[in-house]
Amino acid sequence: VMFDSCIFGAGRILNFGVLSFRQVILLLLGTSCVPLLIVNFKKIIKNKFIWIMFVIMLWLLISTIIGIKGNNKLISIDFNGFLYLIFMPLALVVLDSSKKVNILMKTMICGSAILASIIIVHLFIYIFDISMFDKIAAFEIKNNVALISHISLKIPRIYMLSSLYMIAGCAFSIYFLQSEKVLWKKWSYLVTIALC
Repeated sequence: VMFDSCIFGAGRILNFGVLSFRQVILLLLGTSCVPLLIVNFKKIIKNKFIWIMFVIMLWLLISTIIGIKGNNKLISIDFNGFLYLIFMPLALVVLDSSKKVNILMKTMICGSAILASIIIVHLFIYIFDISMFDKIAAFEIKNNVALISHISLKIPRIYMLSSLYMIAGCAFSIYFLQSEKVLWKKWSYLVTIALC
């Protein structure tokens, strides 16, 4: 899920009916975690983050009702964005060790490095074939992956909706770089930082 988020953001490149690839993966994750949620129910209920999330979700529900009564057309977009908070209990039961958290961080490093490489490829395409760049941009805008336009004939504006994840790519790479002993892995973290 995070690998997909790091690369495509809110994009819907691959769909299964009305559901996006990420929504299908989240549904599969959710259903497969039900036994873990049941086994760890007491532990989850005692977690302060779950209670904070419950309060946030309650506030969002109240805000949504107020927004609907106020005829706010964008309220469903805002509410849908925060629905991902429902998966916090799943994260608590799945990411139950530092090893698993490290795997998640390394997955996000890979995703952010791929995203950075995609942006660099966009720049090369822009330099060598603006018409191809415009076709790619139209596809990405349509699929909610990027907001792309021209600042001038020589300068494109490339904003991938998942660009913020490149900060995680840098931060997590720096974190692992401190303790990494294997030379090629050190270089992979340095390259990721440079790309991002």
